[in-house]
Amino acid sequence: MVSDDGRDALTVILFVGSVFSPFYAAALRRDKTAHPEDFCAVNVAVYGATERRWAFSEHRRGGVERREDKLCMGRSQARWEGGDLVIEVDERAAAYWSTRRVQGSIRVSFEASPRVSFAIDPDGRHRWWPIAPVATAKVQFDQPQLRFSGSAYLDSNYGEEPLADGFARWHWSRSDSGDGTAMVLYDAVPRRGSAYDRAMVFDADGTWRYGGETLDARPLGRGFWGVNRETRTDVGQDARVVRTFEDAPFYTRELIETTLEGRTHHAVHESIDLDRWRLPLVRAMLPFRLRRWRVE
Repeated sequence: MVSDDGRDALTVILFVGSVFSPFYAAALRRDKTAHPEDFCAVNVAVYGATERRWAFSEHRRGGVERREDKLCMGRSQARWEGGDLVIEVDERAAAYWSTRRVQGSIRVSFEASPRVSFAIDPDGRHRWWPIAPVATAKVQFDQPQLRFSGSAYLDSNYGEEPLADGFARWHWSRSDSGDGTAMVLYDAVPRRGSAYDRAMVFDADGTWRYGGETLDARPLGRGFWGVNRETRTDVGQDARVVRTFEDAPFYTRELIETTLEGRTHHAVHESIDLDRWRLPLVRAMLPFRLRRWRVE
């Protein structure tokens, strides 16, 4: 979610079976039946105009409650309240020596959902459900102090195998036109079969269509750690990074400016390189970005 004035942004991800957990990956190597509820996680990233905070907490099943209308992990939860999704987070920054908290609430509102999921690999082992491509959010955080309203996006991903077994890399973006429509680009390189590249346009009433017939690939340059970033734009148009949110050894998140179907857009863009994620050095670095709660 990004504030209306573009100064502040926020991302919250709830994992049942944390795809980026080195502990879950190690457990699956030992035993393919390792239970995903033993590796749940809450990731909160605050990109404020004056302060950034980042938390990633991993929970075992004793600290997790899953119901039809609610998902609780430790002190954080997401619940349906009327037609809105209310997310309350109460986390500590990832570093164990840090006493800084990440604490606040987000209310995500939307008119309708497409209620359709898409296979994003040739075998259909990985699916993506754009629950609310067009949404608004009201953010109220006490730690850090942050208040804003803005454009929001809500989705869900599901996989029948580890993410790195299904994909080598991908690029994703979501742009908000400002008139009640959004475009989502998925450009994935599966480990089996041909590349997956889709452009989908969503309306606030839940209708959608395939778009992007005239889009060409455009490089965005490599991140600090060497992750290759690219997107698609209208033929003959450029794209550029406006603001970098995350620049990690295998993953980047940024705000980009691009041209889609004849209009200039600002889009949240992500690139992930799962070959880099598999590198022993990268996996050895990951525990320093996680907090683990051993609740039985």
